[in-house]
Amino acid sequence: MNPPHEWRRRREAQMSRNANERTGAATDRNKTTAMTLLRLLLLLLVHILLPFHVFTLTTCPRQCICHEHSIACSCETAEKSELIISSLGSTYITSLVVHSCDKVTVANGSFAGVVLVERLSFIAIGHLYFEPFSFKDILQSPRQLVIDECTIPSLAPVAFAGLSHIDHLWFRNSRIDVIATEAFHYLTNIDYIYFHKTKIGRVERRAFSKMYQIDHLYFKDSIEIDFIETEAFSGSQVDELIFDGARIREAHDTFLLNIDSADTVLKNCTVHLVARREENVLEIEKDQELIDRCLIESSSFNVLSPYKLGCVVLEVTSSTLDKLGPLAVKPNTSEPSITTSLNSIIFSNCSIGSIDSFSFHNYTLSILHFNHSSIESIQPNAIDKSKIHSLAFSGTNLKNIGKHSVENSKISKFDFESMDIGAMESEWLTNCTVGSLRIFGSKIEEIEKNTFGNCEIDKCQVDGNRIMMMDSAAFHGNNQISSLSITGNDLSTSSPSPSLLPPNPSHHPTTFLLANNTLDCSPDDCSTNSFLLNSPKHSDILFQIAANRCRPPVHSPCVEPRTLTLEENGITCRISSLIADCACVASTSSLPPRFLTQYASISIVIIGDCEHLVLDQNSADFSQIYIFRTAKLMLYNLPKTLKVLKVFHSTISLLRSGKLSRSKKPQSWQISHSKIDTIDSESLTFLNLDSLSLDHSRIAYIPPKSTRNSSIQRLIIDHCHVESTQALFEISASLRMEHSLVFSSPRGLGTIASAQLQNNTLLECCRQPYVDYRNPMGLDAIEVDPRCGLHFYGSRCYTLEEVGDEKMWNLPIKSATVTMAGCVYFSMMVLCFVISFILSL
Repeated sequence: MNPPHEWRRRREAQMSRNANERTGAATDRNKTTAMTLLRLLLLLLVHILLPFHVFTLTTCPRQCICHEHSIACSCETAEKSELIISSLGSTYITSLVVHSCDKVTVANGSFAGVVLVERLSFIAIGHLYFEPFSFKDILQSPRQLVIDECTIPSLAPVAFAGLSHIDHLWFRNSRIDVIATEAFHYLTNIDYIYFHKTKIGRVERRAFSKMYQIDHLYFKDSIEIDFIETEAFSGSQVDELIFDGARIREAHDTFLLNIDSADTVLKNCTVHLVARREENVLEIEKDQELIDRCLIESSSFNVLSPYKLGCVVLEVTSSTLDKLGPLAVKPNTSEPSITTSLNSIIFSNCSIGSIDSFSFHNYTLSILHFNHSSIESIQPNAIDKSKIHSLAFSGTNLKNIGKHSVENSKISKFDFESMDIGAMESEWLTNCTVGSLRIFGSKIEEIEKNTFGNCEIDKCQVDGNRIMMMDSAAFHGNNQISSLSITGNDLSTSSPSPSLLPPNPSHHPTTFLLANNTLDCSPDDCSTNSFLLNSPKHSDILFQIAANRCRPPVHSPCVEPRTLTLEENGITCRISSLIADCACVASTSSLPPRFLTQYASISIVIIGDCEHLVLDQNSADFSQIYIFRTAKLMLYNLPKTLKVLKVFHSTISLLRSGKLSRSKKPQSWQISHSKIDTIDSESLTFLNLDSLSLDHSRIAYIPPKSTRNSSIQRLIIDHCHVESTQALFEISASLRMEHSLVFSSPRGLGTIASAQLQNNTLLECCRQPYVDYRNPMGLDAIEVDPRCGLHFYGSRCYTLEEVGDEKMWNLPIKSATVTMAGCVYFSMMVLCFVISFILSL
């Protein structure tokens, strides 16, 4: 331990060092403060002395009056009414006013070396000329530059180059005959450029180009412009560009293209757009500048082609547009797209003459909406080869939707809401893919036949409409609608008791809902009325009919289905237009091919209560088959047009006979409360299943190659007993498996992209192989754990398959998975241990 005096000595030394460090830091801070004060003092001296010493105005320009640091020049008392401002020298000026001259010329470099602090004004000048680089090498630009009551025959290129950090640049009550190309080139850091009550003859291409950090550019109040050429503002940075109360007699439809702007507004304007001349071809830059938001409000346009404005978002409100469409040289021809950055277009409270052909050609949009507007017509190919996420017409009066008006396009969501529509022509929607189409709360005067033409619609909903006249074949045509819902409508049809769906079952929707509609009925069409007015007895089928009614005066039409008995096939059926509800009346039954020939319109077959049913319907055109309570179902071939197969409470044998023929369209299969006891080696080949749902069922062993060339998008297994998994798992994209028992270790799970497994039990029912000398081939035999018989009675572990010259055995997998016997033994041991522990207490 150190003595006390040593400790005190070290403590004093440490305190001394800390004091020196604090003193040094304070000295440094004092030096820094002193240098800062010195710099401020020098700047202040410069600011005070420069006006009096460095930039003192040595001579007053001719025809001018100089007072201290302000200059006023005029031609009122001069012999000549012309003034040339050539050079002011190195001068400090607070304000310079030039007024009342017939002609004033600002020469090149006139303001070189000048500090112009407050204001530069040109007032009442008959002919005002700015030569190129008039403000070259100006040391400080004025806070305000005002041109008032002047006429500028031609605003020369780079006339304002060199000006920067100006609060206001005003053009008031003036006329400019020509704003030449690059007139405003290199104008930077301007708060406001303001054209007020000014007439402009011609704005040449790129006249306002290469301006940087411009906060506001206004053309406001009684602005008249004779012509604006293409890309007038190209390459400029303008936060806000506003035309308010402007009349533009002619402008190229691309006059706003390639400007970097947050907001561009045309308000209370009248604009007449024209096409570019053929020789005036656009050279589109690779990195094109864009307008974040374009707003057209309370304005009038002869035509508007949205993509040529160069906007990301376009909003048009309370405006009149003679038409939407391209200004091509040849009529009804499209133009190449200029920008792919246009994202959203919204029209609100607008009057639109027509949406012309190729108005929206090759567009990619998130939103295209027409709200509370009036549209005369939509022409053929108005929307063509486009991808639109949301296309909507809401609260709009639309007189006519022409044939092929929407064609070759992909639309995720397509809505008509609260509309007043004159006519929907035949095939107005053609060769399109639509995710969701909704027509609701609207009044429609006429819907022609084959309304949806050759298109694919995932979900179509027609709800709450008043349709004055709909062709009975409105939903006919070569279309594919997955889900069709017609609810709450007042339908007047061209013929009474329409079946609504096309005659070819292959074009019928998978899901169909017809409910709460008022229809025109034929009193004596029993079969069709039975389909339209009776609710199906089976809740599991995907066609649901409910609460439809006939239009008065028809009150009690015939609704009895037609009865058909095929004794040679052991079935009897009740035919309700598209639906055949059948029952077996013999020990062995079948559906013969002639069943389809006689009743070609039948789309859905329901059959049940059979002892032995054979289905071999390769040549039939049924879209859906439902089977109930069948003791032995021999399933050979299904129709190529089949979309849905559902089997309930049955025992199934999946077999194969004759030449293989499968549908190329996705199918949906459901096996519920059933048993698949036999699966043939080719019974599941060449299948294209959108979904396979197995619930409360037992699935027999599936041969490894029985599912070759097949695919399943969604495999759902719920409360099932599954003997083998590999053949199914290997062809499935996604799996959801719950509350199920698996006979042996699951194979093929690693090939599934998305799998959800919950509350499943894995039983290792196959014991390890041993040599069975009773087997003449001398092969290993595999025993089934006898305790598995409770869940898999009759199952076996050993199978031998011949595949060419190769012999394959289905052997158990050695894994760390706990077997059922091990689980039971382990559980008993734990239970005994717990009981012994409790008793010892």
